[in-house]
Amino acid sequence: MALLSFLGTLFDAFSVHLKKQDKATLQNTEAVAKLETVAKNIEETSKFMQDFLDQDVTNGPEGTVSDRTQKSVKMIASGITKNILQSLLISAHSRIPCNWV
Repeated sequence: MALLSFLGTLFDAFSVHLKKQDKATLQNTEAVAKLETVAKNIEETSKFMQDFLDQDVTNGPEGTVSDRTQKSVKMIASGITKNILQSLLISAHSRIPCNWV
């Protein structure tokens, strides 16, 4: 059940919604915070299962997401954070304002 709530948070971060449903648009910093929360929760859940099952890596069937999915969520959060920082740096040295944050 917890995994489904993580997926809901992940969907919120990217404004995934049903047709004809109002979408909530987040600021980039809010989206990154949600992604980092998902990554942290997935990592904690997987670590718990690894300890419980005495395994080095979980790959999904143990009630967690795969190790590859864990790495992907972290990579997405890291990439978005880097893009925000780069855009702020460019905006600081440009006459064109950047409204990413």
